[in-house]
Amino acid sequence: AVLKYNGYDSLFYKTNSNYKMFCTKFHVADVGSSCTIAGSQWSKPVQAGVAAIVKKYNGSKSQKNYYYSELAINEFLYYYGGKDSKNRISTTRDVRNTAGVKPFYTEAVNAYKKANAKFDFKFTNSKITFSESGNYYVSNKLSVKDTNNNLTSYTATVSGAKGAEIYKKSGNSFYVRVPKSSVKVGGNVTIKVTAKGTKSYAVSKNFNCGSNKQTLTPNTTTTEKTTKNVSLSGKITKKGNKLVIYKRIAGTKTNLAGAKLKLVSSDGKFSKTWTSTTSGKEFKNLTAGTYTLTEVSAPEGYTKSDKKVTIKVSYNDKTQSFVVENKPVEKKNTKVNALKIDADTKEALEGAVLVVKDSNGKEIDKWTTTKETHEVKNITATGKYTLSEVSAPEGYEKSNEVKSFEVKKDDQTVSLEYSNKKVITKVEIIKIDSETKQPLAGATLVVKDSNGKIRHSFVSSTEAETIEGLEKGTYTLTETIAPKGYELTNEVKTFEVKYDGKVVKVEMENKPVTVVTGAKISKQDVTNGKELPGAHLVVKNANGEVVKEWVSTDTPYEFELEPGKYTLSETIAPKGYQLKTETVEFEVFENGEFTNVVMYNSPENIPDEPGKPDVPTEVEKYPVKISKQDITSKQELPGATLIIKDSTGKEIYRWVSTNTPKEFELPAGDYTLTEIQAPSGYDLSYEVVEFTVKADKSITTEAVMYNSKTPQTADRNIVFLVFTLITAGIGSVFGFKKFKKQL
Repeated sequence: AVLKYNGYDSLFYKTNSNYKMFCTKFHVADVGSSCTIAGSQWSKPVQAGVAAIVKKYNGSKSQKNYYYSELAINEFLYYYGGKDSKNRISTTRDVRNTAGVKPFYTEAVNAYKKANAKFDFKFTNSKITFSESGNYYVSNKLSVKDTNNNLTSYTATVSGAKGAEIYKKSGNSFYVRVPKSSVKVGGNVTIKVTAKGTKSYAVSKNFNCGSNKQTLTPNTTTTEKTTKNVSLSGKITKKGNKLVIYKRIAGTKTNLAGAKLKLVSSDGKFSKTWTSTTSGKEFKNLTAGTYTLTEVSAPEGYTKSDKKVTIKVSYNDKTQSFVVENKPVEKKNTKVNALKIDADTKEALEGAVLVVKDSNGKEIDKWTTTKETHEVKNITATGKYTLSEVSAPEGYEKSNEVKSFEVKKDDQTVSLEYSNKKVITKVEIIKIDSETKQPLAGATLVVKDSNGKIRHSFVSSTEAETIEGLEKGTYTLTETIAPKGYELTNEVKTFEVKYDGKVVKVEMENKPVTVVTGAKISKQDVTNGKELPGAHLVVKNANGEVVKEWVSTDTPYEFELEPGKYTLSETIAPKGYQLKTETVEFEVFENGEFTNVVMYNSPENIPDEPGKPDVPTEVEKYPVKISKQDITSKQELPGATLIIKDSTGKEIYRWVSTNTPKEFELPAGDYTLTEIQAPSGYDLSYEVVEFTVKADKSITTEAVMYNSKTPQTADRNIVFLVFTLITAGIGSVFGFKKFKKQL
């Protein structure tokens, strides 16, 4: 049964560890304790959940509901109030979903979620629009809402115009209307609507009455409110009128400046006098009625118009246009002569299109120039004129000069010269990597015209090559020597040069040469040369960094490596074999081939005694120094691609020369040195340099290869003559000598 204390629903406060309950109504004096609000312990959404339980209990009080409501508050505060186990009733099971507790608990959770939800109060419309309705402008239907359904109430206000008001408010929707008298003719006003929304929910306070008593929950609630303002704007525009008056040369559409005109209303309240321009005179929002337009005085060189124009104006947002014309005063025996010339040579030019206009922009004469002086036609009145260019002669820049001249009297002759500068064509050529699109240096490129004549050749750099002064026409770009490390392209790039002042930009791509190098590692039995599985092997580079490790199988291990020097070592020997403690050094060359490397192991049962088979040792190597030099200055030449082959013709080393000789080691034997690409500006050397490396580390084997500079135009003719003589059979006079050097 529900226990009573002084007429109130009582609570069990802690008299021992077995009793602690919640109460739904209390009086502090009855409890006999000093209780404080525990507001900082629970948030407003938590207090809203407790209030929902209190409300449900007050609506259906009974002994069972008293018990169920206390359990519901107990569990809700535990799960939503921070799991405060200090004041929680001890339960042996989760009672939230039991038949009696669940309705109370569910009410609390729903109230919590609603109070905790964001108050998303806003207009559902994107803008305000207005339409005419009698003496008002009425807006479209406006609506407000909260997407989380927490909106309790709202108010709306409107500003921006006198008499503006909220109209036909119903539920979440309303209209705005504004008196037409609040908007001027041809003007507009901005209307702003503001809505204030309120979110309300009940909360129930909790009280802490000390460590030996339960938290108290009264069966009373208070209301919490949240408000938010939103606004929406739109414009109302009232119709006006527009009147444009033009002064023109009779029989044309050319506007004429300098005439004095007057516009007067029929009631005399409006009068305006102005001087005409080439743009016309514009009036906006005149009072509706009848107006008269007259000319006070004519422009110089034109006769005055005595015509009166009657104009009717109304409010309809339409533009009315009216024209007053003048005829030019005729002139006699006046000549204007014009000649088109080259700005530098002063020679007459044909093919330009020139035009003469009067002061109002009217075209008087238009013609295509010849090498003869042109007499301008239709100069019939005194006044100011302009000479300008419509299009330039081919191969010349268009001139933007406007040359002014004036005709003042009869029998006058005016002479004019109008010049053009030649077009300087410009072509920019860049060689790029087909993958990275970065500029490439070192490619030899040739530009030819449509007749196959070479017009320009160059070696590319990282900057675009600029060619100036090519004539109009079609050209081709081809490559004769590829950049180092790239494939020669067979592409023929066609481009066109025009006299349009634009820079022609040409790109040509090269694909990188793909050279795969690596090593083939074999682990063998020293007694029979068979592959040994089970050895743990490690390859390191020249910096001592591990680049590959694996366990050997019954076949050699092959993998890719960058060119350079490496070491092979063993960390675990195959089962039944001695560990190989010595490292094997080897080198991967820039020749597109894989280096073969063998490491041997001896069986564990082979005694260390005379007669034991020798383990093959690594091939001994000896110092070599290769120099690439200018045949005249004997200076080192960078940029040559060189190849060394052994006595079997196998390529064993390839590199590009630098500013210092190349030093490395080779096994003893006979070798040849050849060149496959010459340095920039030098002829390719066809010399084959033979040399021998001796098995003596105290001697450095040296070999030198020379290059001659590529001759200029005059020298090329001599070379061509020599070549002709050789092919004609006079080869005994000239010859090539093979250089052989042995140390």
